[in-house]
Amino acid sequence: MRITFAVLLVLHGAIHLLGFVKGFGLAEVAALKLPIGATTGVFWLLAALGFAASAAMLFAASVWMCI
Repeated sequence: MRITFAVLLVLHGAIHLLGFVKGFGLAEVAALKLPIGATTGVFWLLAALGFAASAAMLFAASVWMCI
């Protein structure tokens, strides 16, 4: 169950990367209709990194604890 939740966290973090990409104009993201500035793009990147870190800790905990 932990691994499944970790995978979902990674996927959600990947979705947050779209905001970063649009904020810095690296690509056109049709799914995000409102304009996103560079500062907001940084916050989207921080959110993505937070989700990735959470997933990594969950995965590491499941490996170390042998659950």
